[in-house]
Amino acid sequence: MRLDRGKRKSVWAQRMSLNKKIIQRRISSISNWLILLLFLCFLLLGCSQTDDVVKVENNESHRVENDESEATKEPIDKQIESEVKAFEPIFQGETSKKKIALTFDDGPHPIHTSEVLQLLNQYDAKATFFMLGSQVEEYPHIAAQVAASGHEIGNHTWSHKKLTTLSEKEAIDEISLGVMAIEDAIGYQPTHFRPPFGERNANVDQLVGMPSILWTIDTRDWDTRNPESIFQIVKNNANNGQIVLMHDIYDTTVEALDLILKYLTLEGYQFVTISELIK
Repeated sequence: MRLDRGKRKSVWAQRMSLNKKIIQRRISSISNWLILLLFLCFLLLGCSQTDDVVKVENNESHRVENDESEATKEPIDKQIESEVKAFEPIFQGETSKKKIALTFDDGPHPIHTSEVLQLLNQYDAKATFFMLGSQVEEYPHIAAQVAASGHEIGNHTWSHKKLTTLSEKEAIDEISLGVMAIEDAIGYQPTHFRPPFGERNANVDQLVGMPSILWTIDTRDWDTRNPESIFQIVKNNANNGQIVLMHDIYDTTVEALDLILKYLTLEGYQFVTISELIK
């Protein structure tokens, strides 16, 4: 079917109008894409410059940190070394003077601790007692008597369990209960600690927070129960700054102590507490 001229013109005009709109829409779309592309280019250029600035700043910061690290490396190393040494066990004290520390573990005992105090008083001797919290709770008046006599009291845990075999919580309980019992009896906390059986490791040291006080002379009074044998061990090994391990829970140790005090006094030794020996 053919259209007349008037209708052909009308259809042609409509097509032209439609094509014009399509072209305008495409041009508009292209313009939008161009604007977006330009925006992205500017954004990428800005990021690149920012990255360059950040890299420069990071390089400068890294250089400064390296300089500071080099400057502080030695003091930090020394600090770590000092912290490690702070927990190293103590076996003896200063050796230039004729001083010796007598120490007694596992008390207080209802009878023998008082007998030990009497002998120490006769020779004007001071000693250190590493007490069990369970014993202190049972005999707080004896612990108070020891402190009032000028002797030192250290913590030996609550019930003499081997700390290296316990969980962290169990070890903390053993240590802290011992401290609390002693504080309740004498009014202040002990400043020295001796691990049961002398068993310790880095974890135990950290939990205790202080050096373990061990010994240089083990009298083995807990084993031999022989006054003469105990005395001979001390006599043959005594020297300046040494720490002697005994237990104030045996009558045989009390007998040996009389011999030890007499002999070491004649040899010119001064009997001091652990604090005095290691200061």
